[in-house]
Amino acid sequence: MPNRRLRAAKGWTKEEAAFRCEGMATYVFQCVESAKTNITATTIVRLAEGFDIDP
Repeated sequence: MPNRRLRAAKGWTKEEAAFRCEGMATYVFQCVESAKTNITATTIVRLAEGFDIDP
């Protein structure tokens, strides 16, 4: 799943990455990126589509 390295490789800020993931709230993206929350299948799909990777 997307992590700091993948986001950095694309040159995106946290805010830009969150926006590209179907308008995800930046706070939610930060929690996912830092593994501070469990994520749903829907969130996984949103992240995968935002980063153009397979879920």
